[in-house]
Amino acid sequence: MKPLHIDEEVTIRTDEDARRAPETENDAAYISEKSGITHVPLERWQKAQKAERNHWMVRGRHVANDRNDQHMAMFDGYAAPRGRRFTHALELSCGPFTNLSLIGQLCQIESVSLLDLLIESYLSHKFCNYTRERLYTRRGGLDAWLRPVLGRVWPAAYRFLARELFPSHNMSVRQLLALPIEQMPEIEPAADLLVIINVIEHCYDIQAVFRNILAALDRGGLLVFHDRYYDHEQVSQTVLSQYDAAHPLKVDRCVLDGFLQTHFDPIYQRIVPERFTLEGVDFSFDTLYYIGYKR
Repeated sequence: MKPLHIDEEVTIRTDEDARRAPETENDAAYISEKSGITHVPLERWQKAQKAERNHWMVRGRHVANDRNDQHMAMFDGYAAPRGRRFTHALELSCGPFTNLSLIGQLCQIESVSLLDLLIESYLSHKFCNYTRERLYTRRGGLDAWLRPVLGRVWPAAYRFLARELFPSHNMSVRQLLALPIEQMPEIEPAADLLVIINVIEHCYDIQAVFRNILAALDRGGLLVFHDRYYDHEQVSQTVLSQYDAAHPLKVDRCVLDGFLQTHFDPIYQRIVPERFTLEGVDFSFDTLYYIGYKR
C-alpha cells in the first residue's frame, strides 16, 4: 500500500520519508477489536486540533466553505427539516461556516448553539458565518455574488449587508461553546435539532460523543448526521502505512449503525461511495448520510 503522511502543519508526503514515518508515528496502537479506532489519548487528539487550526486559519483562510453545498445535495436538499419550526438547534464541531447556515434558510429556527473547540479562532475567519449574536444563513441570488466577491475583500461589509438584506433568515445565537464534544455541558433547553456533519473523525472518544448527543437532543428531536463509513479490516491495514494527523478516529460502520439503530427512527439514510486520490494515493471510502428522530 502506497505510504501517506499528513502532519499537524497539513504537509502531505508520499516520499521515502512518508514510508519511514509509520515506524515512529502511526495509529495502529489504537485499533479496537472489530471496531476500528474509537478512542485515542488526548495527546494524539491535540495533534488533530493543531492540524485543524492550520487547515482553516492558515492554509484555508481564503476558503469560503467546507463542502457544505455537497453535503446539502447528498441530504436531498435537506428536505426532511424543510418548512419546519425548531426552537433550539445545536451544531457540533461547526467550524467557521456551519451547516445550519444552509438548513436555516429552509426552515424556522428560533435560536442556535454552536460548539467547536476552535470557535474563538474561527470568529476571525474571513468567511465565518456567525458572530457572538447572530448566525447568517446563505441565500441564493444576490448573496451568491456578495459572498465570494464582497466577502473576500471586505468581510465586515458583507456581514452588514447580509444582516440588513436577509434579516428574517438570520438566527439568534444562544451560546458559543469552545469545547470538544466529549466535554460538552448540559444543554438548556435541550435541542430539537442537532447537526453533526463530518465530525466523528476529529474526536477522541466515540462513546462520549454518543452519550452527549443523546443528552443534548430532546426526545422526538431531529438528528442530522454524516460521517465516513469505515470498515474495520480496511482501517487495520491502512494505519500501517498511512497517517493523517487531523483524523484520529476511524470508527467501523457497525459502531455507528448500533448507535443509530438503538436510539433513532430513520427518515433518511443514504450510503455514498466517495472515490478520489490524494497525491496519487487511493483515498476512497464510503460515507453515511442519516436523518432520524430520537426515540
